[in-house]
Amino acid sequence: MFEYMFLFWILTGLAFGFLELSSPGFFFFLSCSFGCFVAASLAWYQYTLVTQMVVAFFVMIFSLYILYALVKKYAFSQHSSEKHTTNIDALIGREALVLQKIIGKEYGLVKVRGEIWSAETDDDAALEINESVVVVRIYGNKLMVRRPTY
Repeated sequence: MFEYMFLFWILTGLAFGFLELSSPGFFFFLSCSFGCFVAASLAWYQYTLVTQMVVAFFVMIFSLYILYALVKKYAFSQHSSEKHTTNIDALIGREALVLQKIIGKEYGLVKVRGEIWSAETDDDAALEINESVVVVRIYGNKLMVRRPTY
C-alpha cells in the first residue's frame, strides 16, 4: 500500500506541475506540487496517510505564502529603486543618435533603440549629425533631446 501512495503523491505532484505550466497565475499549482512531493517523501518512509495529508496541506500553505511574498516583493514592487517603465515612457533618459541636424526649435531626426523619431532640442542648441543626445521628454510623437551631461 505504501509504495502505491508514494507513486500517487509523485504523479499528483507532477500533474500539479504540468497544470502550473499550462496556466498563468499565482503559482497555486506549484505550491500544491511542493506539498505532494513532501508527502511522497513521507510515504517513502511509511508514515501514515493522515500524517502525509496534513504535512502536504501545511507545506502547500507555507509554500503559497512564500511564493506570494516573493512575487509581491520582486514582481509588483512600487518601492524598488528602479522603476520599470514601458512603451514610450521607457525612452526617457535613453541615449539617442542624431541622424538629421537639429537647430533650435526646428525638428530633426534621432535614432533611439533602433527607432527613428522626430526630435527638437529643449535649449535651442544646434545638434550635429552623429552626435549623441539624451531623451528628456516626449510630447505627442516628438522627442525633446539635449546633450548629455557627464
